[in-house]
Amino acid sequence: MGSPLSERKQVQSTYTKSYQSGTRAPENTPAAAFADFENMDREALGDEIKKILQGLEENADDRNTQEIIYRLEALIGGLRGYAESDNHDNQIQFVLEELTNIGAIQVDAAQRVLTLCQRGKRRMSQTAIISRWLVHNRLYGGDTGATPNHKFPGWTSIFTPGSEIRSFTTSPSSPFVFQSPQQQKFLPLQSRSFYASPSRPSKRKSDMAESIASLRKKLDALHARSEAIEQARRVNAVREHERMMRQYHNQVQEGHNKVKVEMTLDTQLQRLLEERKAQEEAVRQAKLRAEEEARRQEEMRKEAQRQRQAAEAAARQRAAEEEERKKQEEAAAKKRVQERVQEEAEKKAREEAERKAQEAQKKQEQEVREKHEAAAKEQALAQAKVTGEGVATVAPTGVYGRKSLESENAAMRKLLAALKDVRIQVKNNRDLFKAVNVKRRALNPKLGQLNGEIAQTNLVRNFIVNTLAEIKGSGVGPMVDASIFQLNRDPRLPVKPPAQVPLVFVWMINELGKMVVRQVEAESAVSIKTANPIGVAVVSSLARDLLLANGRSFIDIIIARLWKKCPILQGVLGPEETVGQRMALGWQKKAGEWEGDEQHINRMVGYCAGFAAIAGRNFMSTQNLNNPYPPFNLWFILAYMANNPERLTNTHFFCIKAILEVSGDALRKVYGPQGSKLADIIMGQLSQFGVKQQFAGGFGLQALAAKFENDKKFS
Repeated sequence: MGSPLSERKQVQSTYTKSYQSGTRAPENTPAAAFADFENMDREALGDEIKKILQGLEENADDRNTQEIIYRLEALIGGLRGYAESDNHDNQIQFVLEELTNIGAIQVDAAQRVLTLCQRGKRRMSQTAIISRWLVHNRLYGGDTGATPNHKFPGWTSIFTPGSEIRSFTTSPSSPFVFQSPQQQKFLPLQSRSFYASPSRPSKRKSDMAESIASLRKKLDALHARSEAIEQARRVNAVREHERMMRQYHNQVQEGHNKVKVEMTLDTQLQRLLEERKAQEEAVRQAKLRAEEEARRQEEMRKEAQRQRQAAEAAARQRAAEEEERKKQEEAAAKKRVQERVQEEAEKKAREEAERKAQEAQKKQEQEVREKHEAAAKEQALAQAKVTGEGVATVAPTGVYGRKSLESENAAMRKLLAALKDVRIQVKNNRDLFKAVNVKRRALNPKLGQLNGEIAQTNLVRNFIVNTLAEIKGSGVGPMVDASIFQLNRDPRLPVKPPAQVPLVFVWMINELGKMVVRQVEAESAVSIKTANPIGVAVVSSLARDLLLANGRSFIDIIIARLWKKCPILQGVLGPEETVGQRMALGWQKKAGEWEGDEQHINRMVGYCAGFAAIAGRNFMSTQNLNNPYPPFNLWFILAYMANNPERLTNTHFFCIKAILEVSGDALRKVYGPQGSKLADIIMGQLSQFGVKQQFAGGFGLQALAAKFENDKKFS
């Protein structure tokens, strides 16, 4: 079954054809509007409306009022479609303006009709109100919106299909009073004293009214059903919308959970990949280290083999040369014997004649030589006092200023054993240890406070002097012979009975030596310049008269601590191929692994820098202090290494460079041209030998030589 709108359009089309042909519409068809207005423009619609209204004025009796109303309603609806607004009130206002423009209605009447439409738009179609107003006004004259119709006071509107409110009526009190469907009466035109045309009998109108009533019932039923269907559709649409929204939210939540899971998996995968990459990198690095170690071992083996072969070749050459020399000497000896036999007689004659003259001459020369030796000895003593080279190790030859490596090392071992015994005695005496340990703790951080400033160095030096002097003068604890801990003796000083000092005094100096070792190992290995303030503070402290015994210093205790830690200061040379050789040169093992080259070199450089800072002090400008450890100790270790270049390792070259950086300038100043000559040999021939061996220390020593060439100084 079709919709009410389609049925209405069918009825309108039927009546349109009937009206245009001049024939009557079928009796059983309801009245409706006419021609298809959707394809007509505004002017055509207006012209059609004006024709209808003119027809009403010219011959109203020959018109079917109901058909005219339907036609006007359809035309006005088409005109309404040209309004630019979707608002019903705006559309009706547009229609009334158009009707005013074509002269179908006056302006004041249009305003009243607009009010009427706004008041009745819920009961009756607005286009139906306008069409009925126009027909009523044309048929009976006057503005029915302004005054009641005196000619037809009881006129009732004709039913329009499709309107919510189907009719309205006029009365003297209210020109347009809308009636409810129960009050509607479909009166023929006779009720308005309007007689039907002879061609339109009243029976046909009665049939039409019945058809309209029947159609109205059907349309009402269709409207009700349509509204029910629409309501059900809306309910279903709302439910479908809710279902779609729930489905959408569920999909969004599932997508969010999926993304979250994927992100978690990606994070775990990334972490696993990074761990695997780190493991692979660690394996690769370990492999590289192993390959590098194997390569280095192979190079060391080849170098040792080369050196061994070179030494064997040199030995063979020396043997051949020695054999040739012996042959030549034997031949020369035979020749000399023959000549001596020939000259023996002549010689005996001359000797007897010359003996007396020679004896006189020898006696005179002996007297001159004794005078010269006495003068040279006095001059050496005076020079030693000026330069401050006071104390020297007593070598087996007994000559002051000369050192023997074997006797020096033996004396150091003996001194370290005595210091160990002192440490045990102090530690076993709990009260004594507790008393001096407080002072040790106060002294411990002082060396770390040295920053190179003279004022700060003096503060640290004074604290060391005061602490040691207080312990020495206190007389607390057992006493011990001071000479046991003094290896150096200055022959210029008078020999005195062995002095006694407190055991804790020696113990505190030993602890100071340990502090020096720790400080140079931590700082001087990184920055060579930090060694000099340490050497100044320690040497200037122990050179004070307050801290001397037997006229000698206890500086050997500090040197012994450095000597124990640094095999290079003990005169140990290379190579370092075997485990024993590496251990002898101070290499350490940690967790079964040898320490790295850099770590080993840094430790040895720190110890040598500390030794140079102590042994390289220049006391030439000091009148009231003697140098407790003069520079010839520094000269000895440098000359010893320079005389054995073939047995030096990479570490030795780094240590030589550190010694020159710390005390090279002082060495040149004290020894003058001889000191410069030693420095030139080290920076020239020795550094070139190190570079030839591809030692990094050799290259470093060569770089120091270039710096000295530019700056004329090492520091």
